[in-house]
Amino acid sequence: MLSEQPPEIDTASSNIPSLKCPDCGDPWLHHAGVSFFSGGVSDVYVDPNADIETDPDQENPSSRRSGMLIEFWCEQCGNKEDPFELAIAQHKGQEHVYWME
Repeated sequence: MLSEQPPEIDTASSNIPSLKCPDCGDPWLHHAGVSFFSGGVSDVYVDPNADIETDPDQENPSSRRSGMLIEFWCEQCGNKEDPFELAIAQHKGQEHVYWME
């Protein structure tokens, strides 16, 4: 299910912008995993030492093109066993960015 809430960026805490937690607004997020979905002629380059798993039930955030899901957990409100996902999806030449629910 898609969340209509776009990601927020903290530009005040540091001179490098930081992604904010979609639940509490805390900028102390940790990325926990990445899923790539290749649509068409896209190539994905992976470190040969990386652990690669496939999940046929996981759905591409883009309905027709390439997409990516990045798992995060928050130091303030989340735990490592229940991460949330930031989706990046190609759609008609645009990159859509949103939190997955």
